[in-house]
Amino acid sequence: MTSSSSAPPATPITARRSLLLYLGLTLLLVLPALLPLLRAGFFVSDDGLFHVYRTAALARAWQDGVLWPRLFPEFGFGYGQAVLNFYAPLSYAPAAALTFAGIEPANAVKLLIAFSTLAAALAAFGYGRHLFGNVAGVLAAVVYTYTPYHLADAYLRGAVPEHAAFIFPPLILWAYSAAFRRDAPWLPLLWGTLAWAGLVLTHNLTALMMAPVAVAQLLVLAGWSRRWRRLAGAAGSVALAAAITAVFWLPGLAESRSVGLALGPSRGYAEHLLTGATLLRRSLAYFTNAPETLGRIYPLSWFALALVALVAVLLLARWRQKRLPAGWPAAIFHLAVAAVAMFLTTAVALPLWDALLPALGQLQYPWRFLL
Repeated sequence: MTSSSSAPPATPITARRSLLLYLGLTLLLVLPALLPLLRAGFFVSDDGLFHVYRTAALARAWQDGVLWPRLFPEFGFGYGQAVLNFYAPLSYAPAAALTFAGIEPANAVKLLIAFSTLAAALAAFGYGRHLFGNVAGVLAAVVYTYTPYHLADAYLRGAVPEHAAFIFPPLILWAYSAAFRRDAPWLPLLWGTLAWAGLVLTHNLTALMMAPVAVAQLLVLAGWSRRWRRLAGAAGSVALAAAITAVFWLPGLAESRSVGLALGPSRGYAEHLLTGATLLRRSLAYFTNAPETLGRIYPLSWFALALVALVAVLLLARWRQKRLPAGWPAAIFHLAVAAVAMFLTTAVALPLWDALLPALGQLQYPWRFLL
C-alpha cells in the first residue's frame, strides 16, 4: 500500500530512513501505554481472568493434540463448555502458543495485550501515513493508542479479544483506500480479505460494528474516485473473507439458539448510555474506578472531543481559503464517523437504539462504539 504525501520526491534510501525514524518515534510514544503490564501478577479486571483460563485450556488442548477444541472439558464444573464454538478463537492462539512453550498463562496474556497494543498502533500509523504522510501516521497511532476506552478495554474490562481486534479496523480502511487509489487494486483487496478474516476470528461484535463503516467508506471512495466498478472487487473480498471464516461463524450461528445464545437482542444498553452527569471524563485515562466509571460507564474524553473540533475548524478554515488538503474527503469521513460514534454513546441516541434494536441490541454496550 502506498503513502500519499505532499513532500518532495525522496530517494528510496532517504524515504526508508524517514519511515524507520517515524516508526521508531511511534513505538517510543506508545510504549508508556504498556507500563501497567509491568506489575507483578495479573491485574484486576472485569473479564481478564476468564481469558487467562481460556488460554490455559487451549494450550492444554494442544498438548492433547486437538488444534481447535470446540469444547473445553475443564470448564462448567467438569461438564465442559463449548467456548470456541461461539467465541472467536484467534486472539487466544498467540497466548496459548506462549503457554505451550512454557510461559505462565497470565504472563502470556499480558504479552498478548502488549503485542495487540503495539500492532494496533502500527496499523493506525500505516493508515494515517497512507492518507497524509509520516507525521499524520504518528499522530494517528498516538491518538488510537491513548483513546481512553482503548486503555480501559485492556486494563479495566480485561476484554482481551476486543482489545486485540483493534488491530484490524485501520488495516481494513487502509486496504480499501489503497484499492481505490492504485491502478491495480487486487493486492490491497487481498489484504482487505485477510484483515476482515482476522477481525471475524478475533471479535465478531467488532466485525459487526465495522461493517457499516466499511460500506460508508467504500461509497465515499467510489464517489470521489469515480471508480464505481471497484465496489464489486471490494464485495468479493468481503465474500472471500466470509468463506474463509465460515468454519467459525457458520456452526456458531447454527447452534447458538440451542445453548441460549442469540435468543433476542438486549435492552441493557439503556443503562449505559451517557447523560449530562456522566458525559465527559475529566482525566485522559480510565486507569482507576473513578466515580464516573462505577457501573462501567465510560464517559467521552474531553481530549477526543477537542481534537475532533480542532480538525473540523481547521478543515473549515482551509475550505474558506480554498486550500483543502488532497485527502480532505478522508478527513471529513473520519470526522463524521467519530461524531456518529460519540453520539451513539449518549442518552440522546436512545430512540435510535430502540428503533434499531434487532441490530444494535446485539452489541450490548454503547461504549463499544468508542473503539
